[in-house]
Amino acid sequence: MYVYPKACRVSIIEPDRSSREVIADLVVSLTEREVLMNDALIEELGVIIISPRKGLWKFTDDPSTTRSSQRIV
Repeated sequence: MYVYPKACRVSIIEPDRSSREVIADLVVSLTEREVLMNDALIEELGVIIISPRKGLWKFTDDPSTTRSSQRIV
């Protein structure tokens, strides 16, 4: 595992809006194949997870809109 402190800038970009940009540590695992975000980063991005398995989430200031994640290949 490799850790690079404050090595990346993260934001969520949606067709109708974007989150703020957050500086984050980057951890590279030789075994993990998915992108993982910890609870602190999710909170800093202003996200509420509604259903992790289904990929449903919303921004903290969205009214009642639910967004779904799209897998990036």
